[in-house]
Amino acid sequence: MKPSAYNTPSGELIMRYSKLSNQGKIRDVTWEEYQNALDKAFGEVCEYNPATSIGFKVMYNQIPPQFIEDKRLQTYFKENNVRVIHLVREAKILKIASGHDVKARGGHNHHHTTNSSEITKVPPMEWDEELIDEMLELEKVSLDWHDNIHTMSPLVSSHYVSYENILGEERRKEIVAQIVAFVSGKFDPNVKVAEGTLLKQSDSCSARIENYAGFRAHEKVIHSRSAAACDLIDMIV
Repeated sequence: MKPSAYNTPSGELIMRYSKLSNQGKIRDVTWEEYQNALDKAFGEVCEYNPATSIGFKVMYNQIPPQFIEDKRLQTYFKENNVRVIHLVREAKILKIASGHDVKARGGHNHHHTTNSSEITKVPPMEWDEELIDEMLELEKVSLDWHDNIHTMSPLVSSHYVSYENILGEERRKEIVAQIVAFVSGKFDPNVKVAEGTLLKQSDSCSARIENYAGFRAHEKVIHSRSAAACDLIDMIV
């Protein structure tokens, strides 16, 4: 992401690869093309503010799988001393709900905002068996990518962070300090907050999912990672 942008479509530096992935053309990308895109993205972020910019966000579908398979991405990370922070939303049902929220807001893709007056409530998302299967598939994809990143170790340094674990203030302070230590190689016990404040557009799982009790008790959901993550969220918010 560009450090100054909160709107996802305009802020993601390699958005075109999401489009290629959606079109089924991601495997047609050459390594030379993709390497140039990575070099340009890192250069643009560092040019914006080299004192504070440390990288950019890459979505799963923005990485051509062939470069994971042939280890060229791993080699690129190693040779350029790139460290990976694997930021995961464990409650995949909320990822799906985010798409529902965008449609309910008339297509406005602002999941977060800095202006409290822009926060708009939307109706809870209805669910069915097909949506549950989509949620479980997203869990599988996330676990597969976690395995891909783990396979890069120890040549590529990586750090796992979940959105759910940074909701609570004390846990957030701890994780921010861990991230600073991971990136800089030095631990500062006085690091407590990240710069900037974003206001979330939505509430807990129970507030966003229609008939949440029935959803949570569904036989396919009850032992899922999403359910465990939702339980954690509901205890905090």
